[in-house]
Amino acid sequence: MSRIAVLGIGKSGLSAAKWAVTHGLECVLSDVLPLKKWPEELVSWCELHGVSIDAGGHSSEKILSSQLIVPSPGIPLDTPILRAAKREKIPICGELALAVGLWPGPKIGITGTNGKTTCTNLVGEMLKRSGRPTFAGGNLGTPVLEKVHEVGEEETILVVEVSSFQLDLFPLGPDMKRTVEAVKRLVPSFRPPAFDVSILLNISQDHLERYKDFGEYVKSKARIFRTQSMGSWGIIGRDAINTLKEHGVSLRLRQIALETPDGGEKVVVLKWPEGGSETYDTSRFKPMGRHNRENLMAALYAARLLGARQSACQEVINGFSPPGHRLELVAEKSGIRFIDDSKATNLHATLAAIEAIGGTCVLICGGQAKGQDFSPLNTPQVRERVRGAVIMGEASGELSSHLGWTQQVAINGDGDGWEKMHQAVKAAFEMARSGDVVLLSPACASFDLFSGYGDRGDAFRAAVERL
Repeated sequence: MSRIAVLGIGKSGLSAAKWAVTHGLECVLSDVLPLKKWPEELVSWCELHGVSIDAGGHSSEKILSSQLIVPSPGIPLDTPILRAAKREKIPICGELALAVGLWPGPKIGITGTNGKTTCTNLVGEMLKRSGRPTFAGGNLGTPVLEKVHEVGEEETILVVEVSSFQLDLFPLGPDMKRTVEAVKRLVPSFRPPAFDVSILLNISQDHLERYKDFGEYVKSKARIFRTQSMGSWGIIGRDAINTLKEHGVSLRLRQIALETPDGGEKVVVLKWPEGGSETYDTSRFKPMGRHNRENLMAALYAARLLGARQSACQEVINGFSPPGHRLELVAEKSGIRFIDDSKATNLHATLAAIEAIGGTCVLICGGQAKGQDFSPLNTPQVRERVRGAVIMGEASGELSSHLGWTQQVAINGDGDGWEKMHQAVKAAFEMARSGDVVLLSPACASFDLFSGYGDRGDAFRAAVERL
């Protein structure tokens, strides 16, 4: 019997292990956590289905005797067991890459440093509203591999959000050939994982704690296009095109360059490469900011390429509600608006938020820096908008030095993340004036004080309610 080794017991890893069991494959499930820290229900499931458990580390004996290795995206590629697998030429393929290779219908892949979830939701809703069978998932929601067996219709469209970590696990070049041959022996319907339409919204500094430099991160994002054939489509933000060129990345596919939309206009216009244009009314589009208008343009192009109706796209624009913690108005008190942008886990997103609010703000920021350069905070555009800053978390020192030109409050001392957020909101409220925004847009990851950006945003909302 063929063996598959799955590394990591998170959502992605469990999806891959279930897929292996469904197809009658021998499976070893491996994680660095000791067995006593594995969920009891997971251990019971493994015992019930004959899944071999490899706890407390990744065993070379069990993993390197497998015909296919499926690592979770969070496992760095330079982990010793994966370096050993590459030396042994054992195929390595991520859960999402497996799902894309097995999906029978058209596929849209969406990546970028910011805006992926909003764009994915927009595309999915536009296609569904047009009557096209569609599943939207990937880096958000249900892992795609869990849905593949439910999709018998070749016309069902996959709309998938793809992170750079997931793209790192899409095989390319010689690795592609070995992987396809290995997976086809397990499941004959597998094809090279590729997208019919790919979107790259933007590229800015992020995850530099994982990549050796920004250039490596750029090339990771560009992998989404390297999976594609010359006849497929790439939709790319204008700034992203320039970044790709600066790092020596050239693309051989049909391209649509996103024009930078004017944030004050009440329409967006799609200009098709072969000629012709389409105009959409955005007067009722709720998400704020120029960046969200660019996300909308990308979504419109992709949805239309896959058969969405113009009228359906307009209906979605009129009624779309953005995902939570993305420039979300929480409350207004004493003429001061409180906006939750906790999903801004990098500086690029925070700069876009500062631009989007259209006035002055007191910025609540901080968390884990992820190797970013915060110097763009010291620019005339930011100085004009940011009245003061409340800084918290591990990156406080770095942020404070780059925000030295404005009034600051540092949140230190005892207390958990929720208590510190209460202190931060209180300090920001005292600093703000009528007409200002108190903007939670941290420019950092949240895991130093919170379980995730959602937890951080919930703490912000609770703190506003306590004022």
